[in-house]
Amino acid sequence: MNFSIEPLFQKLFIFAFMKNIKYLLYLLPILLGLACKSKDNVYPPGYEKGDEYFSMHQYFDDQWKNRNEMPYVFAKVTEINGKVTDSQIVDWGEPFFKEIRAQFEKAEIGKPKYLGQYHFTEMEEYQHITWLYEAANPDLETKKIILRLDPENYKVKTVYAEIEEDGIFSFEKTNMTYIPDGPIKIVTFKKPMFGDKQEIVISYKFL
Repeated sequence: MNFSIEPLFQKLFIFAFMKNIKYLLYLLPILLGLACKSKDNVYPPGYEKGDEYFSMHQYFDDQWKNRNEMPYVFAKVTEINGKVTDSQIVDWGEPFFKEIRAQFEKAEIGKPKYLGQYHFTEMEEYQHITWLYEAANPDLETKKIILRLDPENYKVKTVYAEIEEDGIFSFEKTNMTYIPDGPIKIVTFKKPMFGDKQEIVISYKFL
């Protein structure tokens, strides 16, 4: 009776190879994420820590820290092409706040990698100061951020942002307005390659 160990080694090799591939596929997204995060935090020549633009992430961290226990109640109304499709009452809680901040954080420009890619203008107007960030690079998704601040303490009174997402099969443009202790509005224009255009307006108003 002839017995060959070669097929056994082949099976063990294939098993070990497939097992390693499985772990590599699991680790790949993590490694890519770490690489991108590291790149995001690299300061361009001529810039240093403290030069960053306005950060949506930091702003909404502060909003939650200072307002997470507020007993706010909102009426959330959704309109599509001018027609109300949904209306509901929502509480100012963590699920609601995560939903809001996720939209505004799409317009994050506070990472070091964005330095030098936006034109900044400060304007003194009646009863407020305006900070304007405009994209210098047409490939940037965040096109514009407008902040209105209290001239006495520089607290942000209004946040407005414009973003554009130009995909292979669709184009989206979103305008967002957030007023602390006030109304919130998110307007999205969708233009798919196939199908009809849509204008989706989501409004949150105090009750």
